[in-house]
Amino acid sequence: MVKLKTNPIHNPLKIFLPVLLLFVSFQAFSQEGELPEEQILIQKDRKIVLPEIAKPQEKVLNTLKPLPKVSQKYTYSEFGVILPLIDPKIQAPVFRPEAEVPVKQGFVRLGAGNYGSTNLDAWYNSGRKKDFSYGLNLHHLASANGPVSNAGFSNNELGLNGTYYTPSFNLAGNLRYNRNRYNFYGYDQERFSKRTADTTKQIFNSVWFRLDLIGKQKTNDKLSWQGGMNLGNIADRFKASESEVLLDFKGNYKISDSSSVRLFSDFSLLKRSDSASQNRVLWRMEPMYRFGYSGFRLDAGFQISLASEPVLAAANQFKEQSAFHFHPKINIELGLAQEKLLAFAGVGGGINRKSFRDHVGMNPFLMPDVYIRQENQLFDVFFGLKGQYQGMLQYHTKASFEKLGQQAFYLNSDSVSREKFRIVYDSSSTRRFSWETELVYDPGTGPKAGMRFTYFAYNLGSLQEAWHLPSTIFSVFGSRAIADNLNLSGEFYYMGGIKALNPRSLATEKLPGMADLNLKAEYLFKTRYSAYIAVHNLLNNKNPRYLFYPSQGLRIMIGASAFF
Repeated sequence: MVKLKTNPIHNPLKIFLPVLLLFVSFQAFSQEGELPEEQILIQKDRKIVLPEIAKPQEKVLNTLKPLPKVSQKYTYSEFGVILPLIDPKIQAPVFRPEAEVPVKQGFVRLGAGNYGSTNLDAWYNSGRKKDFSYGLNLHHLASANGPVSNAGFSNNELGLNGTYYTPSFNLAGNLRYNRNRYNFYGYDQERFSKRTADTTKQIFNSVWFRLDLIGKQKTNDKLSWQGGMNLGNIADRFKASESEVLLDFKGNYKISDSSSVRLFSDFSLLKRSDSASQNRVLWRMEPMYRFGYSGFRLDAGFQISLASEPVLAAANQFKEQSAFHFHPKINIELGLAQEKLLAFAGVGGGINRKSFRDHVGMNPFLMPDVYIRQENQLFDVFFGLKGQYQGMLQYHTKASFEKLGQQAFYLNSDSVSREKFRIVYDSSSTRRFSWETELVYDPGTGPKAGMRFTYFAYNLGSLQEAWHLPSTIFSVFGSRAIADNLNLSGEFYYMGGIKALNPRSLATEKLPGMADLNLKAEYLFKTRYSAYIAVHNLLNNKNPRYLFYPSQGLRIMIGASAFF
């Protein structure tokens, strides 16, 4: 029997329950009618890259007023703390869109708040012009100050996109430039009181280009396909950089009404430069067969991959290592009550690509020459239940037992440079148990609400703890209109069970749990203009996500937006 190291779970129910009751009036089971065609499917083998679920750098607070439908959609956060969070491999609940309103081609939002914070979001879509369309987006979010000295930050993005339409295929492109500034403010503020924002700053410049060729499927076509290419580069202030080339393809062939085969394959080349230059190559292919009949569905296949990367053999000594991997994949679903309740179980695994860009997105306070490896999910045995009721109530619960190779953890560098982090790996495979539960009520119009709970437990080899990874993540959120032109929304968020190693005392420190309560009110002027006030971290909780990095306390943003 595997003994799991667990962390005590604080019970946040007393805090979030009043928030849920304030915004929600559940009416799901009073509805009648047939189940709508739309549904939420949770697929184990689908590779999706998402922003980390974490203590919200910015809480995304939903409003009930429907937004215009446009060709390209962008989701922006109004405000938040600067610390990104570890990817816990879970997906955030998403409300479905409300009834459509006439399309508007542009949007702009301006906001300002305490900590010297400023926010600008804007986008423009041309709409389809015969055989092409194009758009652009702009995002700026910054704070001049923070909870301690030199804790300001700035995130900026400029994006362009376009699509060319033909009878046989569509050609879509996306170009994105990011400039993000952070400060290493986790240093000893008393010992190094003369440090300035200029001496502690870190800047990341990133360019990312994506091109997709998408085949158009006609009524009787059995084959659908899509191929793509990514070209990217990211560089920091200290001349560390990484260039990336990624080619991918996915296709699906319908054998009959009850069976199909699909194929996913990609090839990536990463070239990283720091004090030395390193190349990392990964090729993956996943063929899968699907069969479904009368409430039963089977997905069976495998992933084969070839990975080549430098492996640390001794102190600062690397050797090139190439390895072939095979991971079986099976997923079985059985309808217990039509689509209202489905049971699922399966086995999965595979090589998960990890890059310098990925780690910077999780933790921007990295030291030079961090050690990066691909993550090997040796196996994942999972089971659970999912379903929906009347198209308004979606629910999902899943338990998973994983064995992971090269899973990354984060440790503070040393007592002098404690503000910088290094990446460490367990000497043997990491075993992880996770349990996630999600409940979302979304009738399309009217009150909306949801909750999500995730728990992790680790069994480690050489490492004492799962450094800087949470054991508990919980959120509850809701929104409703209290008048025709006034919307209220709120969210409570909790993260706990994070442990860190103090570099000076070498003692394990359990970081206090982070509890965050956010409220937002938005007043609508006709259909084009609105003004809002958002209060973030109402509990004024400054507990750190990473050791020595306190988060911002009570934050208030006031702003306005307009469609044109």
